[in-house]
Amino acid sequence: ILSPVANIDLIFNNTKFITKVIYTGPNSVVLESNNSKQSINIRTLADGGFLLDINGKNHLVYSTNESGGSIRMILDGHTCIFTPEYDPTKLRSSVAGKLARLLVPDGSHVITGDPFVEIEVMKMYMPLKALEPGTVHFQMSEGATLSPGDIIATVLLDDPDKVVQAEIFTQ
Repeated sequence: ILSPVANIDLIFNNTKFITKVIYTGPNSVVLESNNSKQSINIRTLADGGFLLDINGKNHLVYSTNESGGSIRMILDGHTCIFTPEYDPTKLRSSVAGKLARLLVPDGSHVITGDPFVEIEVMKMYMPLKALEPGTVHFQMSEGATLSPGDIIATVLLDDPDKVVQAEIFTQ
């Protein structure tokens, strides 16, 4: 069953905006964030953009999903890039390809920048590197097909307190 409500966390410049989008009609939503609500009428444009009507003012928006889970949004000519939450405990593929080989055994200790796997993308091989020091545990085996965002391995961090998380916007 499709839900009329979508919870979306948008992170911009290390600040997390917790939002809820409530679908109220085929071309309208209510956006909730920080104890405020805003009704938005949306018109899809032929070029893939959207025309938003917010309180009688029109805004032009273009949005694309980038590799690695980022969202590039152009709002009235201004570009914003919303990034996914920084989580070094999950080592993800940023591209589609094949897991060519594991460069360290399961349960090995890696340090920041250590290559842990090699992936094949369009007949080229590239290493993926650890984001933080810790013990790596593989979730996929050699030869697995990868899509962007797939979790290849998890890492038990040496010092989880060193990882800076995005701060929730509270104003």
